[in-house]
Amino acid sequence: MPVENPVFDGAAWGSGYSATLAEAISRREYRVLARKIDCELKTIDAELSLWRPDSELCRLNAWKSTEYFPLSPPLSALLREALEISQETGGAFDPTIGPCMALWGFGPHGECISPPDEATIAEIRRRVGWRQISLVSNSVSKAHPQIELDLNAVADGFAADRVSALLRSAGHTNHLVEVGGEVVAEGTGPRGIPWQIGIESPDPRSLPGTAIWGVVRLSNQAMATSGSYRDWRWDRNGHAYAHILDPRRGRPVRSRTASVSVIAKSGVRADGIATALFVMGPEEGLPWVEGHSDIEALFLLRQPDGTILEISSRGFSAATAYGKTLPAPPTAPMAPQTN
Repeated sequence: MPVENPVFDGAAWGSGYSATLAEAISRREYRVLARKIDCELKTIDAELSLWRPDSELCRLNAWKSTEYFPLSPPLSALLREALEISQETGGAFDPTIGPCMALWGFGPHGECISPPDEATIAEIRRRVGWRQISLVSNSVSKAHPQIELDLNAVADGFAADRVSALLRSAGHTNHLVEVGGEVVAEGTGPRGIPWQIGIESPDPRSLPGTAIWGVVRLSNQAMATSGSYRDWRWDRNGHAYAHILDPRRGRPVRSRTASVSVIAKSGVRADGIATALFVMGPEEGLPWVEGHSDIEALFLLRQPDGTILEISSRGFSAATAYGKTLPAPPTAPMAPQTN
């Protein structure tokens, strides 16, 4: 018997993934695709993981030299796109944020129990800056030998793009891929209409995936959400700070922005720009979006009375049929904040 509207899902680097096809396939093809997706995600983990000392990215970070380091074509392509996003956003997104993330206790570096002082932040910031990276063909050099890259802010979108490409190559042009909350929607869903995706309500009291703020319809687009209501650190004085850092200041972002959802042409681009717009905030971010025809964004802002204010770019609703009453089918994934 064929598998109707097959779903592939599992764990991926501390988070999860799912891939849904709009058409039935044989059980044999289901098993083949499941193995291929699992293999692809393991390959990406071996390229990008900061928790594996043998990953390609960790070996680059351990390369304490200004000489060129050879990269695999996939990592080279991802780093090139990350640097392009850095340039576009004036450094609001920056793949060299690694030393700052470590300073504040995020990633594989444990928890910071005391905020760093000004002198330490200034010293670390000397090792942060996308302009200090030179990428030539499939080789990269660092202007400062202590520069360390952190590509977690685009890893989920990158993985979603890769799984989507795998499914397209297998002839499945109607599919939905979600990795860690970042979504790539190709073609249409089982009923021949665009895929429907829920945007999570930025409420830290709710469990991930349980509270929908709104629903978008996507076809041949990607969506990513960055937010500050899940991953926090507390210092010994009880002060909390979120995991999204402003690379331009070397500090966690402090603003009324609860989350930013971005629609773009690829998972990588949506993922990186969602992080950048969270750093920018709506005052800087919305004018930036209006100057980029391939990007739409929705900001959810905390108000003093605890309510949430919604602000979006002019084309957001038109581009996604965004609304609060669209019926989301049971298989439609939630898009939680991840970056």
